[in-house]
Amino acid sequence: MSESINGWTVETLRRHVEALMHAHDLRYEQRYTAQTERVTDALVAQKEALSAALASTDKAVSKAEQAQLRVNEGQNEFRASLKDQASTLATKEFVDTLERRIRALEGAGQEHIGKGQGISLAWAVTVTIVMVLGGFVMSLIGFWIGKP
Repeated sequence: MSESINGWTVETLRRHVEALMHAHDLRYEQRYTAQTERVTDALVAQKEALSAALASTDKAVSKAEQAQLRVNEGQNEFRASLKDQASTLATKEFVDTLERRIRALEGAGQEHIGKGQGISLAWAVTVTIVMVLGGFVMSLIGFWIGKP
């Protein structure tokens, strides 16, 4: 049974097939090892990238919190200044009351001015009448004294 066809025997064929299978197994083993290393490297790189991203995210959150605190402080100062300003402003009720009082005083002032003008006019008329009468009396006295 050791017949050879073109130099191939069953034994050489078996060795050849085993050599091919061994070569394939070795190649598969090398591929598996290479893929495992690449996956491991990728996972390590991804872990490092994730760590860097988390660190930068934490830093960004910290900066955002600090910025928000400054904004809140500014807003609180603005609110306080508005509150202080509002405490110095007059209320609508106060302004209405003040307006009514001013109008009442204006009315009283106009009445007083009217009375004052009336009194002034009366005095002017009285003084005019007294002057006219005084002039008339002086004329009469001058007329009587001047008669011989």
